[in-house]
Amino acid sequence: MKPLLACAALMTALLAPGAGQAQNQAQDHAQIDATPTTVVVQGQKGARRPAVWFRAESQHFVVYSDTRREDVTTLLNALEKFRYVLRSYLREDTTHDDAEPKTEITYLAHEQDLALIRPDGPDYAIGLYSACADADIGVGVYMYADQSRSLPLEKQPDNEGLGYMLEAYARHYSYQHSAMRQPTWFIDGFAHYFSTARFDGNEAIVGMAPTAFARYLNLIGNVTTYSLDYSDILQQKEDNGHNAAGPSGVRNEYQARAWLLTHYILSSPDNRRRFEAYLSETAAGQSPVAAWKAAFVMTPGQLDNTLWRYRLNDLKALKLVFKALPDADISFQSLPASAQSVELWRTALRTCPSAAYGRVLLTRLRAEAPKFPDSDLAQLSLARAEIEWGDPNAALPYLTKATAGASSDAEAFTLLGRAHLALAMALDGPARKNQLEQAMLALGRASVLDPGSSETGWWFYRAAALSGQMSDDGAAAILTAWKAAPDVDLYALHAGLALAWLGRKDEAMDALRTVADNPRDPALAAAAQVWIDRLGAGVDKAALVAAMGTQAPDASQTQWTLASGDIVAAVKAAADAQDANDAMSTADPQSDQDSQLPGN
Repeated sequence: MKPLLACAALMTALLAPGAGQAQNQAQDHAQIDATPTTVVVQGQKGARRPAVWFRAESQHFVVYSDTRREDVTTLLNALEKFRYVLRSYLREDTTHDDAEPKTEITYLAHEQDLALIRPDGPDYAIGLYSACADADIGVGVYMYADQSRSLPLEKQPDNEGLGYMLEAYARHYSYQHSAMRQPTWFIDGFAHYFSTARFDGNEAIVGMAPTAFARYLNLIGNVTTYSLDYSDILQQKEDNGHNAAGPSGVRNEYQARAWLLTHYILSSPDNRRRFEAYLSETAAGQSPVAAWKAAFVMTPGQLDNTLWRYRLNDLKALKLVFKALPDADISFQSLPASAQSVELWRTALRTCPSAAYGRVLLTRLRAEAPKFPDSDLAQLSLARAEIEWGDPNAALPYLTKATAGASSDAEAFTLLGRAHLALAMALDGPARKNQLEQAMLALGRASVLDPGSSETGWWFYRAAALSGQMSDDGAAAILTAWKAAPDVDLYALHAGLALAWLGRKDEAMDALRTVADNPRDPALAAAAQVWIDRLGAGVDKAALVAAMGTQAPDASQTQWTLASGDIVAAVKAAADAQDANDAMSTADPQSDQDSQLPGN
């Protein structure tokens, strides 16, 4: 991954004229009005139908869904084009593009099912990306959108549901493809800048205003229902306020303001140069507000006025013409009937849920999986739940059978290794050593069958670390996991320890700084900073191996996607109610006087 400052500076060059031409991709570009067209979007309506799950795979994505195949075809075509545009503007080397692990997404037909996967989500949640030891996956919700193909590309209405999917993937992409972890407002602004991308033939448009954000910024320009200012944004105070839509409303406001600020930064070469100076100042320890004043010669209050004028008068999108934009090459596979009963729980398990909800999932799978004794999907899901939250011994009979003979089931071998590892943790002496050896054998076989698996790499490394006998293979395993899922900070932290153990101190420091620089995961950031300090002072290999074995693998990073359209509607309703109340008070001044009388 690119160093933090270099990557941030590169991202500011995204929309420079001709940026994509370095790889002969964007052939032409033009600025157009970024004002959104009135949108016609609705959530899926009608009675809930039985779930019919299937798997769809394209060049760079794997989708599990209970929607319709045509809905997933639309999604994958958009994602493949979107990814191509992102890579073009980040000027990334595509030589080994096919070797990159495919992004896994669960695409739900029903919004309420998101809460069955992760009931701990915030209000107005419409999707998530989870980056943890077990998996690196996204979850989104299908929404119907009435698209008019007769309109020019820039006049077509927002597809709100697809916009949420693109926003989430753009944020995930930035975490995966760079070491940049702050400023969080730039990461969010980057995601929303591209979330309104639209495609037609060999044309793409980026930088259109999200309809919900345009409505929200208009709304808070006329009423006092907002609570954040640009001092809060620059200081990454994402939750520093109140809002009629609650905490999610404050986060939505943060993202709306972040989008506008990022759009402004990317709008001119001068702004991009000033932003690079700002990043240099903050990297050197200058406070964000002071660095902004120095780089842009304006206070946060002046920035607010500047952005208000920019949004009304100068907001432009870019229309790009490519030689060609890729279509998705999709293969479909029906999932077994058991998926109707267990697929939601399988997905939930792989987002590293809380211990309390993990036990709920175990109970559900213990009830459902036995109904499908011949379904590998059901039995693997139950085995995973037993290993994580129940009795690892109960998982062994099925996993032993599933890995017998010439089996090539990498997931079964990984889970078998994890079961032995979990059992080893409760033992001492020769019994513990035996279980660890069996774990290493199973995980070693899994790594041969699926050499790029982040989950397998992580658990092979954990087995080596917990044995107290770290090896080159064990260190290589965590580096494989980190390479496959560089957005998982738990992997990055342990990759730093492994690199230090291998004697590659500078690389270790880079990995640890990525984690320490992430304000959205303060616990891991603090742990990483401890090891930056310790490596700076000098540490021996024994201390590193001890840390590898004792650092608890319980971190889970979840980036939630918020339904900004619903949030804006809630804030607007509250503002209208306040206006109505104020109008009634003005129309009946006696009511105010009465309220001051004794006894009232």
